[in-house]
Amino acid sequence: MRLALEINVYHRPRLRASIAEDLADLVQSALLRWHDSSSGLVFAQGCERATIPPLPAPADRELVHVRLVCQLVAWPLFLTQYAAT
Repeated sequence: MRLALEINVYHRPRLRASIAEDLADLVQSALLRWHDSSSGLVFAQGCERATIPPLPAPADRELVHVRLVCQLVAWPLFLTQYAAT
């Protein structure tokens, strides 16, 4: 089973955009190292990342928006519980 997990990082002011980028780096690296085998198997296979440009007025042009979309793979226990070991 494949899932998409979307994570949005926001920060302001735009002058300190590197903070949002650093947070997105931290989230992305943590997800790519994460796996869970407590009730089957779940892990991240890859992430796409985009820094969204500022929106036109009347939106807040100082807002920094970084979007991560990570692909998760899940093999729930009920799919593998009767497999031969």
